Amino acid sequence: MATAHGMFDQMLFFASQHVRTGALQWWSEFVATFGLIGFIIGCSRSRPAVTPFANPAVTLARAATDTFAGIRPGAPLASS
Repeated sequence: MATAHGMFDQMLFFASQHVRTGALQWWSEFVATFGLIGFIIGCSRSRPAVTPFANPAVTLARAATDTFAGIRPGAPLASS
């Protein structure tokens, strides 16, 4: 993330201010989670030596940017 920020003359590290919440957030998390699980299962069956591992660094990186992809740290997942 810091590399992309540097390429576009942004501060290298800053916290996101975007709150991501609601039904669309839950739907996207569902699709992404089961898509990733399906991909990993498919790889492990066809080529177990190259099976990818899910990496929480993506979520942490999204919290370290205030661009359109950022997620504010500590933001609720659903609206009250």
